Formats: sequence, structure tokens, C-alpha cells
Amino acid sequence: MKYDFYKNPFFKVYATVENGRVNMHTSGLASKALKPLLSDMMDMFDGSKPALVNGESLVFSTWMPPIPGKAFGRLVSSQMGYMRGKWFLNR
Repeated sequence: MKYDFYKNPFFKVYATVENGRVNMHTSGLASKALKPLLSDMMDMFDGSKPALVNGESLVFSTWMPPIPGKAFGRLVSSQMGYMRGKWFLNR
């Protein structure tokens, strides 16, 4: 099962769970360019053991909203906005 963290027409970040551990993946045309920018954020989840996994949602811990969900979508959107701003300000 794939759990979408972020997706747009050119880039997608998603997680799979194998042997009780989370594996983070990227795909899309912009994947090679954007993956290095998000590696710190993805490393936070990669290899971790989630609190709950069922067929429809993935819960990392009690402090993070379930994936997928509106609250998680807002969290990721705000982080992506921060990352875009940080990248543009450092240029």
C-alpha cells in the first residue's frame, strides 16, 4: 500500500511499509531535482516504525495526524511552502 505524503503533476512523495518499517520514495519528472531538497524531511520518516498501519491510513505517532488526511495535507503544504521559501531566500 502507498501512502501519499505530497503530490503534484511533476513530483510525488509517498511511503510504503515493509516488515513493519516505513520506506520513503519519490517519483515524477522533478524527482531528481527535488529529492535532495527534501532529504532531511524524508530521513525523519524513513526506516521508522509507525504507531499504527491499516489498509487506509498510516499513523506515525500521537503527535502527527494520520496519513492521508486533511490535517496531514495542511502540515505538508506548510512545510513545502517553508522549503520553497528557504530555497529561494538562499539563492
